Amino acid sequence: MNPVVIHITGCSGTGKTTSLETFRDANPGSIQLLTPTRTDDVFNARTVDWDSHAAVALDELLMWEPASVVEAIPALERDAEKSGKQLILVTQCPDDLAHAGIQLSSEPFRIDLGGRRQSIDISYDGSSLHFSATQSR
Repeated sequence: MNPVVIHITGCSGTGKTTSLETFRDANPGSIQLLTPTRTDDVFNARTVDWDSHAAVALDELLMWEPASVVEAIPALERDAEKSGKQLILVTQCPDDLAHAGIQLSSEPFRIDLGGRRQSIDISYDGSSLHFSATQSR
């Protein structure tokens, strides 16, 4: 069974966003990637389109206005679970969710890219995503 929440972490420049963008562009309908345009953008959960995507990714999670993501994420997790979809949370550090006060009801599948450039292996079967991480040179 696929995890409901995937938490991707890694230092700036390790390939978190690039891997998601590349995969999304090659696989329409796979990932809706939501990225703040500036620090403290308010996250609007009404922009989430579960019907058209297998997963929704909140990139640069800690750049969003804190209260808006802390409030939205539990509902997004419930929606993902109910609909058989996946919620992807992208931060720099593994403990960022706890530090931000984000409460999850399930244990996320964690992909930690650390400080080295890596790619995230993602496969899409037309309805859900499957993840693993591989180190690149």
